[in-house]
Amino acid sequence: YLDTPDGQAALSAGARFAHQLGADLEVLTVVPDTRRHAGEPSRYGAEQRADYQQAPDRAVSTVDGVRVTGRLVEGPVVDTLVDIDDGQTDLLVCGSRDYGPVARVLLGGVSDRVVRHSRVPVTVVPRSH
Repeated sequence: YLDTPDGQAALSAGARFAHQLGADLEVLTVVPDTRRHAGEPSRYGAEQRADYQQAPDRAVSTVDGVRVTGRLVEGPVVDTLVDIDDGQTDLLVCGSRDYGPVARVLLGGVSDRVVRHSRVPVTVVPRSH
């Protein structure tokens, strides 16, 4: 989860699904694994992780009517999301940034790659206009 229009749309849809199904909701934010080209791998420091932690914390506080938790994990974003297969995850809900066809080809969308490689079913929620 990132606090963006597409993230908010995915959170809203995930909360509706959880409410309708009587399921729990976990809000997951991935801290990207950053590496320097020269030297040892470097990860975000404690300050950057704290900044990222604010997103799921705020998201959890906005959801009513379902049991919701937030979790922060580190790693390459797409790899981390497609590797979710903990036996407890029934559905992954992602937002779509709606880059358009040209930008999507050039940038590659996270949601597109997650849909193709995820170990669990994925629902992609289009951003509201």
